[in-house]
Amino acid sequence: MNKHTPVLYNQVIDELSDTNLTKIIDATAGQGGYLKTLLADKSKKILAIDIDPLQIKRLKEIYKEEHKSGRIIFQQGNFANLDKFAKKHNFYPASAVIFDLGLSWDQMISYHKGFSYKQEQDDLDMRFNSRFKYTAADLLNNLTEDQLLDVFMSFSEEPKSFDLVKEIIRVRAKKTIKKVADLNKVIAKISKKDSTYRRIYQALRIAVNNEFVNLKKGLDSALKILDLNGKILCLTFNPTEDRIVKRFIKNNNLASKTIKNKSAEANFEKIATLRVIVKTNDK
Repeated sequence: MNKHTPVLYNQVIDELSDTNLTKIIDATAGQGGYLKTLLADKSKKILAIDIDPLQIKRLKEIYKEEHKSGRIIFQQGNFANLDKFAKKHNFYPASAVIFDLGLSWDQMISYHKGFSYKQEQDDLDMRFNSRFKYTAADLLNNLTEDQLLDVFMSFSEEPKSFDLVKEIIRVRAKKTIKKVADLNKVIAKISKKDSTYRRIYQALRIAVNNEFVNLKKGLDSALKILDLNGKILCLTFNPTEDRIVKRFIKNNNLASKTIKNKSAEANFEKIATLRVIVKTNDK
């Protein structure tokens, strides 16, 4: 497995360094970017959750000894069901919950599922779990014009969504859109900007994996099982995700602070936002 250091890694670790935070749930364990450092603190016990079965399989191999000792427990599944997993594994109440909503480069490239517009030979799949019913190609070829417009407007806020959808409808009437190269040709008719490609691929990935619905459910689940003065750390990478988190904070009258990556160089790092939420009441 390639080493993966999460964006705002030091800031997340600092927020979790308190020895009173003993039961930590990593709801998006992924490549395990936080696990080694957290496990170095003997006071902590970790529940690592990921929707991707391959990621969980890899982590189990890396942390065999810690798993045997009970210091880390693995759960493959959707973090929308986080409250059920916490109760199942005796992580109720939990001290802290991490949601890192970024995709690792390894997932984008080596899985060959069409996450990146630069991998033109890949199928347009984009499912985090192969058990999910619909692929990105299914959506592109079967959604109505209005449904496609809603996907691109709601999940990417792409200014050229209307023109793009018109072109998709025109192209798919003649040929099925199956590969990354097929979609890239459609986008190229509308825009040459990398930002447009990134937004369109982001929107399809979010739609395929029902990410925004799951995020809302996951945040609500985390609050249910969080101990008083416990923390939710949520790292987002697009404005719509962040608005969901801000709305959650406001609706539940929660204390929070915002951390940005001031020294970021890459675009995805610049837009990263870490919100540290503290449960200050027994709601």
